[in-house]
Amino acid sequence: MDPNFHPFGVNFSQSAVHVATNIYGKAPPVLNAIKWSEGMNSRFRNNRVMDPFISWQFFCSSTGFLRVFPALKWLQQEPDMYECRTRPWYVQAAASAKDVVILLDGSGSMMGLRKEIARTVILNILDTLTDNDYVTILRFSDVMEPVAPCFGENLVQANAQNIREFKSNLNKLETTNIANFTAALTQAFEMLQKFNRSKMGSQCNQAIMLITDGAPYTYEEIFRRYNWPNIPVRVFTYLIGKEVTDTREVNWMACANRGYYTHVTTLAEVREQVQKYIPVMGRPIVLSRKHPIIWTSVYGAITELRLTDWLWAERQQAQFRKLILHRNLMSKKVEQYRAAAYEADADGGVVEDSADYAGDAEDYTPRRTARSLNAMSVRRPQKQKTVALYTTVAAPVFNTSNDTAGTANLLGVVGIDVPIKEFQKHAQPFKLGVNAYSFMINKNGHLLFHPDLRPLHADMLKPYYSNVDLLEVELLDNENVDRIFTHVFTEIRRNMINGRRGWMELLPVRIHMDSMKRVVTRRHNYQYGSVPDSGFSFGIAVPQPYGSVEILGEVQVQSREEDWRQYFQGDNWRVHPDWEYCVDIHKEYDTPEMVIRDFLDRVMKDSSQPSESYKWKPDSKRQFYNTMVCDKELVQSLVFDAKVTSPAKIMARQPSKQLYSHVSKDTTFKSNGIVVTFVATRSGLLRFTDHRSEDEKTNSEKPFYDVNTRAIDDLFYKRAVDFYQISNDTAFIYSVPFDAGTRYAAEDSSTVYVTGSRAVFLGTEKRHQQL
Repeated sequence: MDPNFHPFGVNFSQSAVHVATNIYGKAPPVLNAIKWSEGMNSRFRNNRVMDPFISWQFFCSSTGFLRVFPALKWLQQEPDMYECRTRPWYVQAAASAKDVVILLDGSGSMMGLRKEIARTVILNILDTLTDNDYVTILRFSDVMEPVAPCFGENLVQANAQNIREFKSNLNKLETTNIANFTAALTQAFEMLQKFNRSKMGSQCNQAIMLITDGAPYTYEEIFRRYNWPNIPVRVFTYLIGKEVTDTREVNWMACANRGYYTHVTTLAEVREQVQKYIPVMGRPIVLSRKHPIIWTSVYGAITELRLTDWLWAERQQAQFRKLILHRNLMSKKVEQYRAAAYEADADGGVVEDSADYAGDAEDYTPRRTARSLNAMSVRRPQKQKTVALYTTVAAPVFNTSNDTAGTANLLGVVGIDVPIKEFQKHAQPFKLGVNAYSFMINKNGHLLFHPDLRPLHADMLKPYYSNVDLLEVELLDNENVDRIFTHVFTEIRRNMINGRRGWMELLPVRIHMDSMKRVVTRRHNYQYGSVPDSGFSFGIAVPQPYGSVEILGEVQVQSREEDWRQYFQGDNWRVHPDWEYCVDIHKEYDTPEMVIRDFLDRVMKDSSQPSESYKWKPDSKRQFYNTMVCDKELVQSLVFDAKVTSPAKIMARQPSKQLYSHVSKDTTFKSNGIVVTFVATRSGLLRFTDHRSEDEKTNSEKPFYDVNTRAIDDLFYKRAVDFYQISNDTAFIYSVPFDAGTRYAAEDSSTVYVTGSRAVFLGTEKRHQQL
């Protein structure tokens, strides 16, 4: 199984086709499109040859099927609701950004099934909108009123929060009186004109979507006044219901205003009928014969569970049931204890003492058990689940054959998933330094990645994880209340959205650590700039003063002046599990340490053998994937750190230590309560010595060196560096487990370890020092 496509088993020789549930898979247009799109397989395979790390490649046809490479077995979900034409990457590539006013007929005739069909039409329209669109919904009868009162008569960004607000209010619709189309159309045109003149919104396409069961007139005078002759606003009409007579007028409104007319008679056909407006909105792109490249917001894989209102309620109910069952169980145990106490009294026991003790048991036993359960849940927390996040780069596909009629025929959208980690590789923590970090936003100011982007709640994706704004995670150290953003970060955000390059220096910020258990304040320098050929901007935050100085320490590994493997002997060292020291696509490794050992074996290979067993990662875009590829600076820094921290080298540099080495370590360390000593370096190396006896190692607590393997990204390292700035250079900072008190209250016999660490800087003044 290729880890780049986990958890799917894939076939790289062919692609797979998924047909949406609402599409008849044997319809001639669908079969024809599936047949001609088979030619894409050769292109997909060539792309993988050029870049073996490329992720999913796919083509979504306008007829409703998805071709995805490499082939996979589609997840069996009932019902299968996946429809590629409603995905943000398809809508963004197929049509430009737009401002949309949805007019919903709320007259008395829109009752029963018609009302439900109209509501479902709007729900499906909302599902086709993206963060780049702006929308509002107005219900009209004899009066006009917004469906979402909190938005008023304003167009709002079609992000997840606002779409949810619209959907929740659609359940409260009422139908009454007769429909005033004149007032509704006039209001819609004036709103769009005002919104466009204010330089707000998408500043691109505009549309009115009318959902009704019929109109008495064409209202030509309104369109003549507001929309003709240039027709800046397209009009789409959805005629609801089977037994309707006023079809000509509704049809004319759409066709006379460069829109599309759709007759929706049943709930089953709603999704397919709603989709028909997208190719119409995309006609200008197709006629221009250009292929605009779009990038989407961040999103999780379709296999990840999304946190919904229903799921949240289900989990709350499950927790409540669990709590009730636990209390019932404890009540039964207390009653059994009381019964045993009364039986003892009948045999001559002391009533008062037994009753008092039973009362104490009633009060104490549930509390004692709750503490024990809490201790067990907190003591050895499972590693937090991580989620693979992606963005998609996509482009429209259209028929380029010569057509004298100028028909705008969108064939579909082709795209590639790009893992967010590929962007993060361009700003490695190793190069940024401890406590520095990188981040990226799109044109809406939403994060693609940031240390404080937390997309998961327990094991589920949060509802709005893709709409987290930069201003919500960068916190200035001031007295502002919640949601009052400072002008400093507002300016940084605005400049990044506009693609400008700039910097801000010495900004006091608040940073939380360890799942918000600890907070520190620092001063950061910010630098940012746009990413070419994309809608993204990239930034870095560097702590001051130590973040501005870099330590350079490497050895020329290729020189083979000594056997570098001697510094990586034994099992008392670890390397950062998330950093790519070397990559070999033809070989799999069980641990990151095995990668280092394999690289060093190749380096020290006899000179008479071929020297092409590894290559340094080139600076150019062209890669060498026929063998192992290594990061030269990172690997040579790792070997340097391993050499200078090697016990043999330390003894050679300090002969006086040799006498100390003969002293019993058990006596030295146990007298001070020390069980593990360690050193971590900027290259991701952790070297340690475990001073416990074999019996002591049977403790259920996981060893420090198996938990803290991420060097500069681990909490002990970050806190030590922060603490160094406010203390002397010999001071240690100690970390006590947060559940230590809970364990004591629960009479837990497991050993609690305290970690002490301090930073080691080079130089004579703190402002010039760097790890």
